[in-house]
Amino acid sequence: MDQNVPLRVFLLTFLLGCATGSPVELISLVPEFVNFLGWQGSTWNFTNSSTAEWDIACVNELELFVNALHKDEFWAVNLYDSWGKVPTGVFFGNIYEFGNFDQCRRVHYSHYYGTIAGQHCTMMVDVRGLELPVPPIWYSICIPDSCQPRMVSELVNAFLQDYGMRVVNDLDTFCYKNEEQSFSALTITAIVLFSCYGAFLVIVTLLHLVLIYTEKAIPSFIDRFSAYSNLMKITATVPQNKSKAESMDCVNGIRALSMIWIIVNHVHDASLGHPTTNVAMRTEYTQSYYGVLFHRLGGKAVDIFLMLSGMLDEHWVDEMRCQSRCLQMVGKILIDDIELN
Repeated sequence: MDQNVPLRVFLLTFLLGCATGSPVELISLVPEFVNFLGWQGSTWNFTNSSTAEWDIACVNELELFVNALHKDEFWAVNLYDSWGKVPTGVFFGNIYEFGNFDQCRRVHYSHYYGTIAGQHCTMMVDVRGLELPVPPIWYSICIPDSCQPRMVSELVNAFLQDYGMRVVNDLDTFCYKNEEQSFSALTITAIVLFSCYGAFLVIVTLLHLVLIYTEKAIPSFIDRFSAYSNLMKITATVPQNKSKAESMDCVNGIRALSMIWIIVNHVHDASLGHPTTNVAMRTEYTQSYYGVLFHRLGGKAVDIFLMLSGMLDEHWVDEMRCQSRCLQMVGKILIDDIELN
């Protein structure tokens, strides 16, 4: 295995489609990049005394990583193998290459400095300096976890600046390594309470279904807390019984369906901002039948929901006017106004 092959792939990724050079010229930059990493232990300016200890460990482990990669040591090749490679279809809209997150996090290697573990960092690289008709490229690398996100950003920018590229996102929120998670007492209390409540709902719902199957009488407290019973009530689009035929409770089902439609629409909105490896197909989906139904027409569900809310309020006001319950009517109007606004 040619010791420079992985680094050639790395350079072709960062310098993809360089307008001023050919692939041969890009490959000739590999020794410069290798030297750049190898010289950091002696050339990096450790001016910040508060982070010098971390920075020294970082450049030492990076140097160890590069040397091991040249020797085809498995742990180094495995760490590099988890990097993102050259994205396919960049000019088709694929600007995301995240590598293998799990593979990176599982890398562990013991050496004379200590233990090297993988840290997955995702960078948003501005490639306008290359004069390419593509937006910033999202690219991930796997580096030793001793490197602080600030150090990673400084190292990458120091290498990319000569090629008109730079990292534009904050790596403090885009670098992940194995760390113990701790929860506050408030969080633990909330988890316990919600878990108990969820278990209670599951038990009551199962008991409700068993009673329905055995055709036995259903106690009122089970009917009130059963998820099945409440789901049927809020999605009902016909009067539940003759005694409530004029109460318009059936409209609650239409409101519930409108809320579900709104949620689906919001999910589609959020998905449009998520990294996608097939942007063109996503655009085609938004213009398809289902894309129009669930996304582009989703805003109509908001109008339906608000219209029904107003209609029910007006219906209630008419009832209160007939019953001369002015005080209750004013209170209800105020509460509904607060809820809608």
